[in-house]
Amino acid sequence: MYKIYVNQSFIEIGLPISSPKNANYFRFGTENIKNLKKTLDQLLTNGIIEPVYFESDDPQILFKSLKKYFKRIKAAGGVVLNSEKEILAMFRRGFWDLPKGKLDYGESFDSAAIREVLEETGIQTIMSIPSKYIDTYHLYVMSGIWILKQTRWFELQAVAGQLSPQIEEDIELVIWIQKQALFLKTPIYNNIVEVLNKL
Repeated sequence: MYKIYVNQSFIEIGLPISSPKNANYFRFGTENIKNLKKTLDQLLTNGIIEPVYFESDDPQILFKSLKKYFKRIKAAGGVVLNSEKEILAMFRRGFWDLPKGKLDYGESFDSAAIREVLEETGIQTIMSIPSKYIDTYHLYVMSGIWILKQTRWFELQAVAGQLSPQIEEDIELVIWIQKQALFLKTPIYNNIVEVLNKL
């Protein structure tokens, strides 16, 4: 199953389900895969407010087909924990978020995750080598072009210390906070909630 966030909703790609079909369900097979781009264009033009479900007997092939229609960007981020199991969170552009950013040319996901955490939060030391991770996908418009961003999130360990938000990246505040308290912060991106629940 694949989930692609669009604003605060999402497109989910998975196997056929037994739930009753409605306007938000679309079935794709070899006979109508050519309709995928038209369906995407209509949905994105009209705006995706409620969840949308794409069904296929081979979700992986459908997801690969979908990716071809968008400019793609790779990014990496961190779910950073201290010894008290607090999470390093930040407030940026009106939302609670986690440190993340685009990969530099030739950079690996894990190196980018560590670099972005250090740059955006001012924390001095990462204590663990990234190993456990999940990927999220996000569709958004930039300069009139739809972008599909893949973000690889790593679980990291760090020593709590003085924090310094990267103002030039519009980060207003960086804090250590317990996971359950972060869930209560609003507004918070739905994909961040997913990441926190899975890592």
